[in-house]
Amino acid sequence: MTAEIPKTPAGERAGGMRQAGDPQPELCAERLRTVGEPTRLRILQLLQERQRTPAELRHALDLPANLLSHHLKVLRKAGFVTVRREGRLLHYHLVHPLAESEDGRMTIDLGCCRLDFS
Repeated sequence: MTAEIPKTPAGERAGGMRQAGDPQPELCAERLRTVGEPTRLRILQLLQERQRTPAELRHALDLPANLLSHHLKVLRKAGFVTVRREGRLLHYHLVHPLAESEDGRMTIDLGCCRLDFS
């Protein structure tokens, strides 16, 4: 009896494991940390409904301005949200809106995995 070793794409080992030095697991972990924080997850959900100003987000989340600013900075750096200036007002919105899955749940594709909001 012989066993055939499956062929894998360059950079992968059999079984789907990537070789050391591949940035994909680190990138995925960073994205999961970003959206895994409850306040940032709530910000994403609010921005899914429509773009919002920092004042609207502060009111909806009952957060001090400095804490909201921190969370928005983390989300911007990770590429989840962007900001548009209109005069003196800032408007935050999602870079890639959440999609609706087949069962009606909102879904965000992180590139490494997909999260479904219930």
